[in-house]
Amino acid sequence: MECRDSREPPPDGMSAFRAGLLDRGLVAPVLGALLLMVVLGTLNYVFTSGLWTAIPAEYCLRDDDDTSAYVSWIVGHNKRVPPTVCSVYLVGGSSAREALVGGPSLAADVARLGGSRIVAWNASTSNQDFAETLAIVDNVPDSPTWVIVGVGPGRFTASPAHSEQEVVGIGLLMTSSRLQRYVAEEYGHYTSAATILPGIFTYLGGVVGDRFSSSGAARHEYEASKYTLERSYTPAQKDSMVATWFERAYPRFRANVAYNLAMLEQVVACAQERGLNVVLVELPLNREAVRGRFDQVLAMYQGPVRAMARERHVPYLDLEREHALPSSDFHDLVHLVEPGRARWQRRLAGELVALMARDGAELSAAR
Repeated sequence: MECRDSREPPPDGMSAFRAGLLDRGLVAPVLGALLLMVVLGTLNYVFTSGLWTAIPAEYCLRDDDDTSAYVSWIVGHNKRVPPTVCSVYLVGGSSAREALVGGPSLAADVARLGGSRIVAWNASTSNQDFAETLAIVDNVPDSPTWVIVGVGPGRFTASPAHSEQEVVGIGLLMTSSRLQRYVAEEYGHYTSAATILPGIFTYLGGVVGDRFSSSGAARHEYEASKYTLERSYTPAQKDSMVATWFERAYPRFRANVAYNLAMLEQVVACAQERGLNVVLVELPLNREAVRGRFDQVLAMYQGPVRAMARERHVPYLDLEREHALPSSDFHDLVHLVEPGRARWQRRLAGELVALMARDGAELSAAR
């Protein structure tokens, strides 16, 4: 039996640690873990920095109607290569998506009405909640930029559980320190979220699934609008949709309106702190079909939004207050089709021209 010389000092802690590292049984797992951390960190950076948008958008979509990937790509691309002229973004849900002919068309209307040269994007996605809107506002280039935030009954139905997933990129592929800080401090959720890897893996899983499906395609052309005049519902069908909305959506609206009002205020605050020009706009509503039956619903969010807009000196537009669009311009209760889409867009362009002229005059006076 071998005995240690009592005069030999015992190995110190560092020596034991080095010996442990040199143990062949530990080297491979440690190196593997380090390599995995590097790979995951790089993957997170590629998406949060916008580097992934070096791949053309049509190769990044999971289908022709992939609004979340498209808007993520637009914001990421502009973050990587900021526009050189004034930028305008319309943000909202599917009602906002169907409210514009398109970003280039809006820019052309602004120029036609005497406004300055702009570039515009419809950064609206299906069921976009205010947490996703906040992530967009926290990521778009900041000079000079206008963000038009659409509001409507449907935008106040999102639950906290759904909204707060955007902290980890489940929704839009972008990180928002402002959103994470607010959710962590106000609600105690996602306090240690450090990446958007959950959202990235969800997205990549969808890409792989699409490419390997029987109908998968290597590229997809994004459809700016989903609804057309030929596919619109009849007046009777639109009338019945009012009762359906109150049966299915109103309970969620009533439960979540206060939460979403608070999140909307975070959107406005973030935009103002970053120096963005922010405008609130009431999204299209088929007033001919609803016949006043949404008045109580509208009052529940419009009053607080109006008060917040006054307090923060933010324009709050209702493009249909004086001239409501006819029911024939709507696919259903909130989605416009070709004739109404062009009309609503022209009204928005006119308001933008006036707001930009006023903003320019105020800047000149300040200088």
